[in-house]
Amino acid sequence: MSSYEAVIFDQDGVLLDSGLNNFLWMDEVRKNAAEERGYSFETEDSIKVVEATSRQEIGNLLEEKDMTWNELREIEKTVERAKIEMIKQRYIRLFSGTKKLLQSLDAPVGLATNATDISTKFVLDFF
Repeated sequence: MSSYEAVIFDQDGVLLDSGLNNFLWMDEVRKNAAEERGYSFETEDSIKVVEATSRQEIGNLLEEKDMTWNELREIEKTVERAKIEMIKQRYIRLFSGTKKLLQSLDAPVGLATNATDISTKFVLDFF
């Protein structure tokens, strides 16, 4: 058996079962939050935000939508607040066996995620 100095896990979709309906819930929250601010934001736009590999890609989308970075940040905060609420209501949970697996490891454990600090801290405290 191999010995590891540390183990790093991703948060969403690995430890946390947050991919309800293939993450379409997040797309819908983004779309609604943008519309509340007067912007048209479709599922394809949400996917562009999530799958962007550079600031320039997001910048291009923001320019196309005539949005600012701060407006996008506020939309993303709305998504994170919705995620936290879904965790509190137990719609989003740890995958079965996650706690047992983490407790069984005899090495430091790390968490890597592109989720915001707000929801990541909440997830760590809540679970």
